[in-house]
Amino acid sequence: VDEADDKKERYREKNRLAAAKCRSKKKTHTEGLEESARFITAQNNKLRAEERELRDMFSSLRHQALAHDPT
Repeated sequence: VDEADDKKERYREKNRLAAAKCRSKKKTHTEGLEESARFITAQNNKLRAEERELRDMFSSLRHQALAHDPT
């Protein structure tokens, strides 16, 4: 009976360690994904601001070109 209990306890301990390792890897992976998401969001915001700036510049230049007297 003691041998069976010892075997069961070794199995449980091994399983606890494996579960802890799995949770740790999952947490690390999740943190990496969250960091990537933050970077991509910041990059997207920067590009959207640049797009707005370029659209405004284009609109201004177009207005100037149309207002220019060709004679």
